[in-house]
Amino acid sequence: MNRLIVISLSAICLTNVVGCASSKSAEKKAEELGANEKSAEDLAAEAKALEEARKKGVQAERDQLLTQLQQEPNNFQKRAALSEVLLRMGDYDGAITEADKSLKVEDNVPAQEYKSRAMASKGDFKGALKFLKSKKVGWDKGQNRDARLLNVMAASQRGLGQYDDAIETCSAILSRDAKNSGALKNLSLTYYKKGDTKLAQMVGADYLAINKDDPEVFNTFGMMAVERGRFPEAIQYFRKALALDNKLLGAHMNIAAIALRYRDYNTAKVHYKEAVTLSPQHGDANLGLGLALAGLSESDAALAQLGEALKINKNASEAMLETSRVYKFQKSDLKQALSWSEKYLATQKDLKEDDPAKVYHQNIVNEIAAEKMAQEAMEEEAEPGDVSATDEEQSDNG
Repeated sequence: MNRLIVISLSAICLTNVVGCASSKSAEKKAEELGANEKSAEDLAAEAKALEEARKKGVQAERDQLLTQLQQEPNNFQKRAALSEVLLRMGDYDGAITEADKSLKVEDNVPAQEYKSRAMASKGDFKGALKFLKSKKVGWDKGQNRDARLLNVMAASQRGLGQYDDAIETCSAILSRDAKNSGALKNLSLTYYKKGDTKLAQMVGADYLAINKDDPEVFNTFGMMAVERGRFPEAIQYFRKALALDNKLLGAHMNIAAIALRYRDYNTAKVHYKEAVTLSPQHGDANLGLGLALAGLSESDAALAQLGEALKINKNASEAMLETSRVYKFQKSDLKQALSWSEKYLATQKDLKEDDPAKVYHQNIVNEIAAEKMAQEAMEEEAEPGDVSATDEEQSDNG
């Protein structure tokens, strides 16, 4: 159940109007971040190759189980195993269907786990909790205390923002099994979501000592590093997360956001492209890709991408402002630049007169006025004088 833990674009840097790092400091920071060790394209290619290998392996598992189930359609264990494979493949509806078939033959904990996990992975946390409660899952006496089911319950409670309940559920598991990796992970993520970074780190470290291959926890640790201003450390955590799961949207978004802050537009472009592929309707991913393309002076592509961001959210003010800047600085189209700047300012309230966006807008107005004056002056110079040469000749002849 991957949770989307990402850096807010507004907390990083949206446009050059706001002011990113200077070019020299950006270049230095990019080197510190290790951006030049391997190109973003190479890293993405390596991760994709690993993902393809994993995908083939999981598909082989699925095909083998499907073949076996043709011979034994009522084998509830294999049906539950198929549900788990489909869950790993991201086919949540398929996983639920196969789990239900398994449960219809015989009520069993693995199928209960995979069904509830698939529901939670779809974001149906309420449905997952309702299903688990129908199976009497809980930590009280007489309830089903299976740790696997309790962990799904804790994750669903966290998804609903019921952090204290999630902590209580995790604590109940750990009281009977202090090294239960699922409970340690849930507890770490819950503390992080609750805002207790210190406890999240402590519990997370215990978890990683047991399970070193969890992309979600590496992504969360990266976020904690960002909050402490340790960007090189954060990048390493995000890269570890992607090495384990190249489809982890949050890690792509986080690397891209840091790269955008320090004007490493190529790296930002690569990871935002991956993010848009994974989630085409993700507003920040589309906006970020537009900003990266603008930074690379790919003006036509940038305008198209910023347009996509505005289709998703017509009030995306950052996309309006960056569209204005592309027209001004890359297209030399002051009329369009002014129009988009006006749209941006219409979304802002109580901006001071010295706000960078207002100063930028006034500069466009001044430039348009200056161009108009220059054009008028040229037209006046082109007009004939009071007395033409022909008139003078006619006067002399007269």
